[in-house]
Amino acid sequence: GFAEGEVLSGMLPWSSHQILDADAQKGLQKVEPSMLGEVPLSYFVGVLGMPGMTAWAGLKKIAEPIKEGEVALVSAAAGAVGLTVGQLLKHVYGCKVIGSAGSNDKVALLRDLGFDAAFNYHTTPKEQALKEAAPDGIDIYWENVGGPVLETVLELCRPHARIVACGMISQYDLPDEEKYGVKNLFNLIGKRIKMQGFVVGDYYSELGKEFVTTMGEYVQQGKVKAVEHVTEGIENAGRAWVEMMAGGNTGK
Repeated sequence: GFAEGEVLSGMLPWSSHQILDADAQKGLQKVEPSMLGEVPLSYFVGVLGMPGMTAWAGLKKIAEPIKEGEVALVSAAAGAVGLTVGQLLKHVYGCKVIGSAGSNDKVALLRDLGFDAAFNYHTTPKEQALKEAAPDGIDIYWENVGGPVLETVLELCRPHARIVACGMISQYDLPDEEKYGVKNLFNLIGKRIKMQGFVVGDYYSELGKEFVTTMGEYVQQGKVKAVEHVTEGIENAGRAWVEMMAGGNTGK
């Protein structure tokens, strides 16, 4: 159960108040009391919440073991998950990190946060950008986009590369006949590439406590910085969601 005054987070409808039955309460998590007052509450739905846990679980369960100096590419790198992934790979694991994003402002942000290279996929051909940034190939690819980007990356992967399949936003709204068919999946075999999808909810019981404690330390140490896009007013939640899905946000 929960005590009066505890701070909880969970996957809930947009509303100012909630009445939850016993089954719904099972999906709630208590916010770590030691972190309250140390960081803004909004961090617990961002870098210290589900997006941060997504980054943590994907790297821990799919990308590891990660060697210092490996080359990593993060697509949709200016989103809530991508920013956290890139910063962990750079400042915790010691990788060379490349990010792709959809505007020049987002590219500048990635560089400010320590990415070794970043490019605007609307204005720079991805093949050119990746060959310049990773002339010797890619060891880790955090997949948020799908489609032709995945096809390009498969050609550039080194042997034993790891692809963390977190999302494929370029394909979500397309009718089946327009979805992109990746043509070079044989690279998975020839290069012994590991490609695995995941759902973050599968890992809360295993990794949740470690995530809250360790990621909290990284945030307080400045190794991982939170970037937030704030829309005021619950009446604007729907518009904010549509803008986010169209790439109109930066960070969480």
